Amino acid sequence: MAEVVIVRECKHGQVRVLFGNITTVEGDIMVIPANNRLAGREGLDERMQLAAGPELRDFCTNIAKERRKENLQPCGVGEAVTSPGFNLPAEHLVHVVGPDCRRPSQDNFRRELLKNSYDALFEQVEK
Repeated sequence: MAEVVIVRECKHGQVRVLFGNITTVEGDIMVIPANNRLAGREGLDERMQLAAGPELRDFCTNIAKERRKENLQPCGVGEAVTSPGFNLPAEHLVHVVGPDCRRPSQDNFRRELLKNSYDALFEQVEK
């Protein structure tokens, strides 16, 4: 079960930050972290892809194949893509690739990439 940690209203609607098992949370849109391959091989991304079923993995693989035809990463750092929720109770998933900001001293480039990630997230939400 997931616990609500933060609730905020923004120009896009209500944003809730949850802690716990979010694979059972209902909603219109759920935002999840992703790697630039949309591979779902670790962390929350993996858990969400496993819970959503093989259809989500296939969907992400198809995005990757199509983008590679154009010589692009499946989803670059600072970008986001949207998929159906498939077997999850969320209607849509927004997969966001943020920069690795685990180091205490972050340069301005990583900060800009983080801002781009949030911009991409809300751009997908508006669609």
